[in-house]
Amino acid sequence: MSIEIITTPNEGLKETGFGGVNACNSIKRVIQELGYTVNLNICETKSDLDRVVQRQPDLVILGVKYLQDKAQKQLWLADYFEKRGIPFTGSTPKALNFDSNKISAKIFLRNQGVQTAEFFTAIPDQYAHENELPLPMPLFLKPLSAANGNGVDEDSFVNDFDGFTRKVASLFSKFNHSIMAEAFLGGREFTVSVIENGSGELLTAPIEIVPPILPNGLRILGEEVKKADSETLKRVNDMELKASLSNLAIDVFAKLEARDFGRVDIKSTADGHLHFLEINLVPGLTEGTSYFPRAFEIEHEYKYPHVVKMVLENALSRCNIPPNKSVYHMNII
Repeated sequence: MSIEIITTPNEGLKETGFGGVNACNSIKRVIQELGYTVNLNICETKSDLDRVVQRQPDLVILGVKYLQDKAQKQLWLADYFEKRGIPFTGSTPKALNFDSNKISAKIFLRNQGVQTAEFFTAIPDQYAHENELPLPMPLFLKPLSAANGNGVDEDSFVNDFDGFTRKVASLFSKFNHSIMAEAFLGGREFTVSVIENGSGELLTAPIEIVPPILPNGLRILGEEVKKADSETLKRVNDMELKASLSNLAIDVFAKLEARDFGRVDIKSTADGHLHFLEINLVPGLTEGTSYFPRAFEIEHEYKYPHVVKMVLENALSRCNIPPNKSVYHMNII
């Protein structure tokens, strides 16, 4: 059986998927240890993808969501391989849209009864006075489609109109699209890693994320905190809270028709009510640091190779693998 890992020179992208080349090499190493033939492809053009298709691999592992050319045009990998009949890891194009478009995910889930923070979008000079804003202060501002905390910092929390206008202008200049303004949720931050096995069952690993206290007295999980790995990841010991986090993540995963694996970000209000923030369907897989594998290590004591093995499991079940080559029989713990 042949497997191809697909990534891009993604360091300049706002959404970096599994991570850099080092993360993909770690995944490659584990897959080789599982006994499969695997290639790592750093693709920059559609021609690079075409060459992968010509080799007709049994499975492609999509380490990023899209390939972006020099003209900033995006070619979505799931759509590309789906149209060519090649099995791929992760969610279908329909679900991946909810990953990249935070607003569409929030609106869809709210209509399905899932609790999420009130929000509106803004561009520079759209609102002239504070009393025109659709929601009262304080607000939390972030880009619509970026991941890994890009654009989020101490100034994302705004409690006056001057701070609002400055942050909207700054984010618009950097990302060149509308900015999401959410009602500020003053509680705790959580993430839940989710993996679907070959039988369609979902295994969850909820953890709490505790960023350092900033000069403004708040804990904000932003770009610099993530780069410095200065946040603390904690096991959720309260069984009722753990069940609520897992149930919310499973509900979101199912309603968005996600597949294989993903990570659901959740935040509570000051009085403990849980709200959906966003879903990441191509979560980071950097060994030792990324939330997705770390959550399974913290909650279930699964080492990195075992997490990668589980990530592959459901995708491999779609590939007509002979029984003696199945991932189910590999003993990586």
